[in-house]
Amino acid sequence: MATQGCFFGYSPSSPPQPHRTTEEGTRQFFLSIQYALFLTIVCVIHYCGIMKEDPILTNLITELKRGTLTLCVLSQLTEPQYGYSLLQVLCDKQIAIEANTLYPLLRRLETQGLLESSWDTSEARPRKFYSLSSKGRSILGDLVVVWKEQTNQITTLLEEESHA
Repeated sequence: MATQGCFFGYSPSSPPQPHRTTEEGTRQFFLSIQYALFLTIVCVIHYCGIMKEDPILTNLITELKRGTLTLCVLSQLTEPQYGYSLLQVLCDKQIAIEANTLYPLLRRLETQGLLESSWDTSEARPRKFYSLSSKGRSILGDLVVVWKEQTNQITTLLEEESHA
């Protein structure tokens, strides 16, 4: 399923900014219409897909994804990024994450000391940039080792004849 914020260059977490020219106003109007249409389509697809799926399977898939998002986010913050750019990078790499999942995760990781943040106020819109702290780099390295071990073990289990 597509992720909010992956299309039209519009961030769902930030309202449209006041326009300075008629052209900007027209562009914002069409962006908002396109975004509303996009959200409607996503909701229809989401509800149709869930209604057909087993709710137990849906919950298990959600738990499985939730467990890997921290590793995905940490792996992309070796260089500073602001939230929306990180959302785009993850979306481009087929990692489905919504803004309302990403931003609380970033705040939690920062509180845990795994991320550092700084504000860039040089542009019209201030942006909070996140990057790995030294503790975050260490934890990421440990998580990668554990992830590789676990995926090898699971792959071995799933390749056994009883599951083929």
